[in-house]
Amino acid sequence: AALEGMGFHSVQHNEGLNPDDYNDLEALLVITIDIDETSAKDALQVFSEATGVTILVVLVMPHEDGQAPPSPRTCVELVRSNRKLRENLVEAGASEVLCLMGGEPLLAHRITEIVHQTSYFAQKTSDLISAEVAAIQNTAMRRLNQAHHRFLMMMPGRALENLPCVDTPLQEWRGGTRGPI
Repeated sequence: AALEGMGFHSVQHNEGLNPDDYNDLEALLVITIDIDETSAKDALQVFSEATGVTILVVLVMPHEDGQAPPSPRTCVELVRSNRKLRENLVEAGASEVLCLMGGEPLLAHRITEIVHQTSYFAQKTSDLISAEVAAIQNTAMRRLNQAHHRFLMMMPGRALENLPCVDTPLQEWRGGTRGPI
């Protein structure tokens, strides 16, 4: 209910995911408990083809009530030890991978920040790629025009030098009538 209150369409398990049911999907939140890579990858595989969808994977480390929260050093070590897992999830299609430690809450503004940041970076990357493609196309077009111009100027070469000049008094025969060339 809390996630639906934050604007999420629905909360489902992997078995119920069908990308055709979510045509207007803007973001997908995948939550897995205790660094379960397989369930996150299953969800990513289903939605990896959807373009423009921000996929946020949250790895939740379980925390038992009454247990002291992990120290910052422990949290950093855990994140470093899971670097390969995070890389695998990003390679599988996750836009962002977050680790929550020991009862740490996932607040609505964090999700919104991540969705906006991912959208911004996607747009920025798209703009850079478009600018680079345009520059490459301009260079290719300029080179093609230069080659075309060079080819046209060199094509006749010296072959036409030995053709005789036009003899204007000469008459051409056209199916029974004579006329100028």
